[in-house]
Amino acid sequence: MLALRALVASALVWTLLAAQPSQISADYTVTADADTTLLASWEGWGTSLCWWANVFGDREDVADMLFTLNATVALDDSVSGLPALGFNIARYNIGGTGSNVINDNGDDVSMTVSSKMPAFKAMETFWLDWFNSDPTTSSWNWSVDAKQRAMLTLATQRGVDVLEAFSNSPPWWMTNNHATAGAANGDDDNLQSWNHDQFALYLATVVSQAKASWGIDFTYLEPFNE
Repeated sequence: MLALRALVASALVWTLLAAQPSQISADYTVTADADTTLLASWEGWGTSLCWWANVFGDREDVADMLFTLNATVALDDSVSGLPALGFNIARYNIGGTGSNVINDNGDDVSMTVSSKMPAFKAMETFWLDWFNSDPTTSSWNWSVDAKQRAMLTLATQRGVDVLEAFSNSPPWWMTNNHATAGAANGDDDNLQSWNHDQFALYLATVVSQAKASWGIDFTYLEPFNE
């Protein structure tokens, strides 16, 4: 039965391809030109810490595997090892999720949680509410996102020299639907119009805090992913 279904499926695909040759034939050639690149030199290879470092960020063996050129790295006390990858670029996700509840003139406001987004993808925000932009006040919590920050430190200790900070979502309370998983309509801008400047301030404050308190000097800052 499976063989018959496979034969029928193959015949159907072949019929469709034969009937529509103009849709599958290449009528132009693309040539890569190194002279038009935006960078004068190749900066290296790397990885985003989002979201795996939210789970494995305190693992030195994982850091060794990714950010060294060790001939052999044994993961999680395994008997045999693998050659390390030698990445020199790390991308840090400035988070936007939060479990706090904001008292808005007697009304409780909290983040809208998406059932489609697993918990390990919830990267926490440092800015908890809109009451104060001063990063030394209780509106900010610099102890969150411990594991991703730990991996960032482990990466720099192993020679990573290009550090990128980026955001997948503004802090949840800056979004129209109070969610970090995106707008209900993927074509819509989910950042509240009155929070554009606040979002820029948030990113700049995190980068400043990273340099002053974490010993992390970011090379690039991106207000969106990729």
